[in-house]
Amino acid sequence: MQAIEVATIARLVSGDPDVAVPPGLAHLGDLAVVPGYARKPPFRLDMTDIDPGPGALAEEYFRQDMTYHNSVRHFRLADALVVGQGTVVAGESCLIRDSAAEFLANGSAPDGLTGLGDGRFMLKAPPAAIIDRPSLLLKRPWWSNYGHWLVDAAALLALADRLDLPAGWQIVTGRHHGLMQAIVRETLELLAPGVDVVDHPDDEVWRFAELHYVSPVHIPPLFKLPAAIAALRERVLRSRASSRRPYRTLYVERGSVVPRRLVNEAEVIRLCGTLGIEVVSPEGLSLSDQAALFRDAALVVGVKGAALTNALFCAPGAHVVALSPGDFPDPFFWDLVGQSGSFYSEIFGPVRSRDLPPALNPFTVDLGRLRAILTACFEDIASAWAGVP
Repeated sequence: MQAIEVATIARLVSGDPDVAVPPGLAHLGDLAVVPGYARKPPFRLDMTDIDPGPGALAEEYFRQDMTYHNSVRHFRLADALVVGQGTVVAGESCLIRDSAAEFLANGSAPDGLTGLGDGRFMLKAPPAAIIDRPSLLLKRPWWSNYGHWLVDAAALLALADRLDLPAGWQIVTGRHHGLMQAIVRETLELLAPGVDVVDHPDDEVWRFAELHYVSPVHIPPLFKLPAAIAALRERVLRSRASSRRPYRTLYVERGSVVPRRLVNEAEVIRLCGTLGIEVVSPEGLSLSDQAALFRDAALVVGVKGAALTNALFCAPGAHVVALSPGDFPDPFFWDLVGQSGSFYSEIFGPVRSRDLPPALNPFTVDLGRLRAILTACFEDIASAWAGVP
């Protein structure tokens, strides 16, 4: 097997004479032009208990009230390989960096590849299948996670009618199981009814005669294509009647989930009870039921995690309060909430042990400071809706 070099899709189509363009790569058009977008600044931030390094990083993130980005582009690749969690190799020897940026940014080899040093890789196994039908790739790093399914795959699919796809095209995604399998099926029925789907296993290399690849609509830490998020929200909620104003206040229960466990969740739930906040467990609900639950919420409180991604369905003016361990400064939810007209608050809590990688360790939050944030949210909600029945 030959060595695989890495290149961004933008450089491959830049016209640079020093760049070898893989045969069969064609730019078919732009899904969306993204000159930039703004997000609301955080409503309340409590970083008293954040770790020093993550604290400095969080401060840098929260200063970025604008995101600028290149256009999201649609490409056709002939005779392309898909490996691992959606990594694309064009022309046998060119790894499309955009398809595996989350791995490469951390110096890791994407799943299914072996690092050779000097930024080069090699396949761990030869192709196991050849796919002849034109295929749209929805698989991205961390594809099996509910939140990533929404912002990476479903958000792109919500705009698929803008793509120039050939007759008989099909969707390529990962092999979901259990509750996620039901969510994925519902999503596909809502957004691409009648379109066939094939599940690509992470441990196999597949060769595609015609692969349609769209540059990511979500790039960590601070880019989510606004048009894609808006289209997903509109299409999922289209059939659900809405109230005149959001009226529910929700605490999203974390429960016994080990990664990022909120040690004093029972005390947090009691605090929420004194404020009239109801406890909900979205896991197990259909996608449309989860979306409607958050659409009807004036206030959502919860640990940063997959279930909180439903905040993209919140109404403009709603408040979202994220609870975070002090070693987890990721601004994913601020970008998601802040760009859609809702208000974002976050409180960081001290990490109680460090046996797990950063962002996954157990933590607590200070109840007094959390109460202060929630009180400010309630006051703002009351002021905004004063006189509205």
